Amino acid sequence: MKLPIEGYVTMAGTYEGIHMSADRSSGGITPSACVSARVRGGEACLRLPIKLPFIGREVCLPAPGVPNLGQVSGCCNIRKKWGIPTGVRCCLKFRGSEILCRSFP
Repeated sequence: MKLPIEGYVTMAGTYEGIHMSADRSSGGITPSACVSARVRGGEACLRLPIKLPFIGREVCLPAPGVPNLGQVSGCCNIRKKWGIPTGVRCCLKFRGSEILCRSFP
């Protein structure tokens, strides 16, 4: 079977309003999780449906320029080098624009 884009497969689903996906682009399955959160005290805390290496189930990020109680969306995915997990990258979006990305470690 030949895929439309060779070597790239994406699986996605929604569970209780949380979008989770996994892609196979280079060396195995890479899980990612996207959630929405409210900004409180200048930061957004993302409560993830799955425990990711390096950060666990929750990560709090500064949300510059977002008013208190503003709604943001955040996605975290595992970074790999030669198929080996090297960290996690989390990005926040506000009103469709990316406002911050942070990598761990």
